[in-house]
Amino acid sequence: MKRIMVDLETLGLQPSAVVLSIGLVQFNEKEILDNLHVKLAIDPQIEAGRSIDGSTLDWWMNQEPNARHGLFSGAAQQSRLLVEDGLQLVWKFMQNVDELWGNGAAFDNVVLRHLFMQFKGLTPWSYKADRCYRTVRSMNNHVPFPTFQGVEHNALDDARHQTIHLQLMLWGNRDDAERATDDV
Repeated sequence: MKRIMVDLETLGLQPSAVVLSIGLVQFNEKEILDNLHVKLAIDPQIEAGRSIDGSTLDWWMNQEPNARHGLFSGAAQQSRLLVEDGLQLVWKFMQNVDELWGNGAAFDNVVLRHLFMQFKGLTPWSYKADRCYRTVRSMNNHVPFPTFQGVEHNALDDARHQTIHLQLMLWGNRDDAERATDDV
């Protein structure tokens, strides 16, 4: 079974929000198997009518410098891919996905689906593959969050963190579970 966790960093909360970056983590019950991090060009998304929310921009300005730098610095801007090129990489990574997990039934998967439909006219996953990490988390609030490794609000680091927590909640076993859990 091919399982992938997705995390997006965006400039809004609507399905049509500009997507700054996409983090994808392929995993099984015990380990992380593969990952992909794609940063997308902003201007073509704005030209295509994708939305930016002022309150989300304000929120970004109040985040840790490392998170902002990773998305808004000159180096970050230079590493952005054209939307079509970035989505092609995501498409290839998501081939034959059975479960696509996102943080919120109405966010990551929905925004990514909207982006794919707008720029490609179809998606690389079936609606039957959609899964909600946030729902599982709310039903298993007795399972502590893992220690965060990396930069919060970096799409790939967030997707890894969510994956480890999901593995602990669903299967209670991870090869590195002893280092993954906090004393919360």
